[in-house]
Amino acid sequence: MRNRFIVEVVEEKKKAVLVYRKKTRAVDFIHRQLKKNYSVYETTDTGQELSGYDLAFFIDAFPNNPRELHRNKLNILVTFFDKEEYGLNKKWCEKHLKGNYKIVNIGLTDRKIGELLDFILYKTPTPYAFDFSKNLPRKLLREEAVDPLKVALKFLKYLGISIVLANFLFIIFFCYQWFLLWGLWRNPNQEMPVMKKRLQEVGQVQAINDTLVLVPKNTLFWLPGVDKVLEIERATKKTTQFLDEGSRLFENYSLLMQLILRKSKSESEIREVKLRIKTLNEGLDRFDNLYYGLMSEWKVTNIPFLNARKEEVLGKLIELEDYIKLAERLGRQLPYLLGSDSPRKYLVLFMNNMELRPGGGFIGSLGVIEFANFGMNDLKVYDVYTLDGQLKVHIDPPLAIREHMGQPHWFLRDSNFSADFPTNAVRALDFIEREVGWQDFDGVVGVTLSAVQKFIALFPDLTVSDYNETITPDNFFLKAQTYAEKDFFPGSHSKRNFLESVVRSLIIRMEEGWVDQLALARVVRDVFEEKFMVVYFPKDDIESVFDELFWTGRVVKPGCSLSKKCFFDYLSLVDANLGVNKTNFFVQRTIRMVTRISEDGSVRNRLIAEYVNESVNGVFPGGNYKNYLQVMLPKNAKITSVAVDNEKLGKYEETVEMDLRKIGLLVQVPPESQRSVTVEYGFIDKLAEGVDYQLIVQKQTGSINNDFIYEMRLPPNTILGYTNFAPIVSQEGLVYNTYLHKDRILLVTFK
Repeated sequence: MRNRFIVEVVEEKKKAVLVYRKKTRAVDFIHRQLKKNYSVYETTDTGQELSGYDLAFFIDAFPNNPRELHRNKLNILVTFFDKEEYGLNKKWCEKHLKGNYKIVNIGLTDRKIGELLDFILYKTPTPYAFDFSKNLPRKLLREEAVDPLKVALKFLKYLGISIVLANFLFIIFFCYQWFLLWGLWRNPNQEMPVMKKRLQEVGQVQAINDTLVLVPKNTLFWLPGVDKVLEIERATKKTTQFLDEGSRLFENYSLLMQLILRKSKSESEIREVKLRIKTLNEGLDRFDNLYYGLMSEWKVTNIPFLNARKEEVLGKLIELEDYIKLAERLGRQLPYLLGSDSPRKYLVLFMNNMELRPGGGFIGSLGVIEFANFGMNDLKVYDVYTLDGQLKVHIDPPLAIREHMGQPHWFLRDSNFSADFPTNAVRALDFIEREVGWQDFDGVVGVTLSAVQKFIALFPDLTVSDYNETITPDNFFLKAQTYAEKDFFPGSHSKRNFLESVVRSLIIRMEEGWVDQLALARVVRDVFEEKFMVVYFPKDDIESVFDELFWTGRVVKPGCSLSKKCFFDYLSLVDANLGVNKTNFFVQRTIRMVTRISEDGSVRNRLIAEYVNESVNGVFPGGNYKNYLQVMLPKNAKITSVAVDNEKLGKYEETVEMDLRKIGLLVQVPPESQRSVTVEYGFIDKLAEGVDYQLIVQKQTGSINNDFIYEMRLPPNTILGYTNFAPIVSQEGLVYNTYLHKDRILLVTFK
């Protein structure tokens, strides 16, 4: 097939830097005007390199290294009410620059700032120097004989009217500001351009209210309840500042993402990436400070009919704190991850979780991504069978693969057979080195089919031109499966080529900016939290950062995390589809766990895993669900019985790994049928008085359809205390229903 290439020339905005000492309304106005024709980077740091721009605009500021200015196409230096600085700048520029400058001093003038800025930018030649403070015509003063009493009464009359009018205007604008904020609150998932427009409106109204609020603050302070209104006004102002800073943060993040994805960056683009990362981290620090200021302002407000709404706001802010910390952690790792000091190379395992394996899914393809100088340089996708065909040594597979798949050898495609992704990542790197000799990877990324589907959802009508296909989240699995199975033989490239084309189409759309960056950030967070993507880094300090975020797919170490003294309980169900099919697309799984606590403190658990196979017999891509189930429990658990459909098993695998007890058994669920697995076990230890109960339930990487029902039954005279979840409580104990979309820690205390 002959490829056709379409070349599209996109005219980019010119680049400008805006340098100032202090943020003022004039600076904000100039920034908004420049953004109409330029991509603007703003800074207060006059010591950094400020060259290579189409426009360098200085407001009451002068660079520490002015000799760099000759590398800018145009330099504009503006001073306000400072003739001396204006004169020094003029002399220096006349002596050292070759005409690419404009110097002005602005003082008292009857010209509007917008008209004056337009005149300076577009209607003056270069070089240009002028003092606009001289242009205000002087007016003669006239003395007239007046009656002082009449003047005083007239003044008081108009003053009273002005005060009443100003208070009325404050109420109107304050209510309108709340109306705008309420719209943002009700629709938080708006596209970024729409949200930016709404935030600009809120900021404009806030600027008016900053002046109007002085009237009730100084004239109505004696009225009961005015102090409460002013508390709400201060909280509203903090909210507006918080949202405005957040908008700036995401705008910088959006432009940064586009630059990172751009290949063959120029020196000026590399400098811009560095500046934007620095600005991003500085913005996150300001955002963090605003967050705590906003929390304190809202906590002191106390208006009865608004208290319920206030609790909702505080709840959202508490939830937002985790995201702020997340952004701060990741922002500091960006230079390393993007190859700021040396190239970085990452192995990507594309795992099909419709053929679920303990580590996420069958590895059908893998990719190699290289980053250098803050950008992605290369992406290559390989079919796993091509690499496995080059393995020259025998490696013993796990017992389940050898017995239930009849596979005497172990290959990369089946290597993620541990529930612990770091273990799988190290093993995959070993297979890669043995098969094709590739070494020196800086990290491993596991990407499931579900993660790719979530990214595709951000791009309506995603077209893969190489295959003339329109891809959606609903048809991606079937399309990928169709191209994988069509004319398939070990070593064929159809599957690899289709997946590579989809990934490249996604990257191109992101590079061109055809994505809501706020929605993209949410999806990245969600796919990691839901364990549809996982990462591993050999470098311990980088790995620890992602470990703290629970993004590494690591099996947790047994121990108390929410309480100093606890009875530790743990549960993780790990499926391995060994049927060489994609039946997990049709399988529903429900996990039920009942904990019984006796009067003497003995703890017994009953676990029931119910499987329903909704696939139709003989219809692609379903089939028999041949599942090797591994149940991971605390090490001190003592298994009493294991049954399938209430028939006890006499034989099953039982081992201790990662300081946890693991049992393994084969469970087959034919199409249009269901099976249940029951495991009963007790504990060697007992629940002592004054000790809390903690249960960690870990979701399997890549698993879907996990309903979880937990029940605790208590002995008489035992009263529940605090729980960190919302159960249904009765005299016998509690019941908690949830969907296991991520790892959960349940804590129960007793009175």
